Amino acid sequence: MDDRDLQYFYKLMHLNNFTETAQFFHVTQPAISTAMKRLERRYHCKLIYQKNKKSQIKLTEQGRILYIRAQEMINLDQELTEELQACQTAHLKIGFSGVAGNTWLPKMIGQFHDPKMLNIIIPKYECSNVLLRDLASKNIDVAIFSWLFPITDTKYQIRLLAKNEFVLIVSPKNPLAKLTAISITDLFNASFITRESNYLVKKGLSSLGNFAGFTPKVIYQAPTMDLIFNLVKENVGIALVMADSVRESADLKVIHLPKAARICYYMQLAVRKDSLLNQRKQVLLNDLLNVESG
Repeated sequence: MDDRDLQYFYKLMHLNNFTETAQFFHVTQPAISTAMKRLERRYHCKLIYQKNKKSQIKLTEQGRILYIRAQEMINLDQELTEELQACQTAHLKIGFSGVAGNTWLPKMIGQFHDPKMLNIIIPKYECSNVLLRDLASKNIDVAIFSWLFPITDTKYQIRLLAKNEFVLIVSPKNPLAKLTAISITDLFNASFITRESNYLVKKGLSSLGNFAGFTPKVIYQAPTMDLIFNLVKENVGIALVMADSVRESADLKVIHLPKAARICYYMQLAVRKDSLLNQRKQVLLNDLLNVESG
């Protein structure tokens, strides 16, 4: 069986036309017919049939099974090709969410006292849910991200790096800044500024609302965290943010939620258990897994 026979077979059933399939692969029509015969010899069964040259090409029962498996086999071959090519490089593709990257990457480089690590790592900055999708689809080797709860997916090796809480930020001009302690009811009429729904700060705000039984009044969804901070400083509204992302200043006050209503997030490192890495990448990955999280 030729390496491309399954691709010819799969495309033929999509196009249902020998000539168009041959044109797609830039081969002759007899080459496609010969490939089908090779497959039938290989699997010792009839795979397709056609009453005449103008009629529709149909699958036999065995052909239907091969058609289902063909896409899996083609994808597996593509994944294998990509893995073998990736194995030739020493780079490790790591995805960071904003807070996780800003918090953990400097700690990692500092612990090993090796700025050259920056040349080994190919970083990608994205929101956490995008990173998890990229990890599942093998677009990155490692994801370092924050989530509302510890991930327990058995496909991944997970390490909990840190646990922290969401906090409120307000302008010193805001009435909330003058309170010695706040209650959840103080937030019922507050105007919130947050990110889009796929970002963790928005998920945290929704979680707070669900827990406390109110719908936060969101007046604006900002495209960046910097804009959120600047709008809060101008007393346009208040915001719920990750504690690691903010420091109190003369124009920004940090307020902790009441203990009973605190919402936490978990910074985590995830690696696919089926990852196949070359020796140098595996050493680097082991170093990452052993970085002190204190």
